[in-house]
Amino acid sequence: MTRPLDVVTVGEALVDLVDPEAADLTSAHRFISVPGGAPANTACAVARLGGSSALVGAVGSDPFGTVLRDTLQSFGVDLAGLLMLDRRTSLALAATGGDVPEFVFYRDADAALSLADIPEELIAAASFVHVSSMALLSEPSRSATLHALDLARRHGAGISLDPNIRLSSWPSAGAARVALEPLIASADVLKVNADEAVILTGQEDTEKAIESLGREDALVIITVGSEGCLWRHGRDGGRVPGFPVEVVETTGAGDAFAGALLFQLARQNCALKEIPAPTLEDSLRFACAAAAITCTAPGAMTALPTYEQVMAVVPGQPPWSGLT
Repeated sequence: MTRPLDVVTVGEALVDLVDPEAADLTSAHRFISVPGGAPANTACAVARLGGSSALVGAVGSDPFGTVLRDTLQSFGVDLAGLLMLDRRTSLALAATGGDVPEFVFYRDADAALSLADIPEELIAAASFVHVSSMALLSEPSRSATLHALDLARRHGAGISLDPNIRLSSWPSAGAARVALEPLIASADVLKVNADEAVILTGQEDTEKAIESLGREDALVIITVGSEGCLWRHGRDGGRVPGFPVEVVETTGAGDAFAGALLFQLARQNCALKEIPAPTLEDSLRFACAAAAITCTAPGAMTALPTYEQVMAVVPGQPPWSGLT
């Protein structure tokens, strides 16, 4: 059944203060302000590809909040569920000059999203409802997220989870695992990276880790950077190779992957369990290409590709100039 919205994301929109030259925050000196937040990035990724998306979240009624609202609006994201509160917009300080970006978060407005702020009509209009883990760190945003998933299940929307675990924000890896348990149990689509797979399963071997992640009937994906991803759905599964590119910055690549995958799945107009394995592999290949393109430019939202750019790099299409 076709629904008005391909994806509704629930969670943080925030401003990243980024030093692109620093390998870590102890050596960071000059910060550039860019819009971000994993759920916001994912909503923009869907819209950038030509899909329909909405963000449910909260920003401050300050200059940072205004920039976020205007940026999301410029992508075409539905903002009926975005609150502008009399609080400060949440910030993330990031050093992205090393192999792995380092983040520290300063949260305010996004954590104030409450259960009553979740618009049921938006959730009911979605093919997929997508969430992350930052909202689980405190109340009332934790209860709001769980309520959004309850509504998604009630209205027959698919549930998508990209944990986006930043261990610096959690008391321990164990605390993150416990907090994520109900979301993982609910997820129809579960996408984690290789580090998160270790945190959640204790398995260094991704082949073993994927067997113990998520529900048996869920689409489970472990992304492995330039090598692409592993996937499992029921008895089907395998590997999808990545696309080699000259990496400028990896920030937002996972969100681009999630948005591109959900964009493709929503267009199948059938239940996830009815999508054949070859179609799932095509969708994952599309997502790998979107993630790769995002790595070829700085920023997260600013680097997100269009549908035409992605189709130019998937097999059987003309090469895109950003590929090596």
